[in-house]
Amino acid sequence: NIAILLPLRAKYLCTRGHAHIVIAIIWVLSFAMASPVLIGQKHKEVGEIRKAFWCVREWHEEEVGLAFDIYMLVLLFLLPVSIMAAAYTGIARALWRGSALRRSMAVPS
Repeated sequence: NIAILLPLRAKYLCTRGHAHIVIAIIWVLSFAMASPVLIGQKHKEVGEIRKAFWCVREWHEEEVGLAFDIYMLVLLFLLPVSIMAAAYTGIARALWRGSALRRSMAVPS
């Protein structure tokens, strides 16, 4: 939002140090949010002639698997999509208001 709406201020707010901090936070959060996969993942031996392994999700209870699927849907899909939609809506509104203000200040020809 800042870089689009306030490009001159963004130069001072969007620094390399801030970018490194944000990237580190994203990596830590991504690892933490993906960690439930490590708990439910099992190796299953398949094949009669040639042995191989499949990685499958196996939960002790069906409710745990359902909760995991809902978690993945909400936290890793719906929440980011909602945040992006809100951000783009805010940008569009601000740009729309700015252009309306400029039109109202223009000298009629």
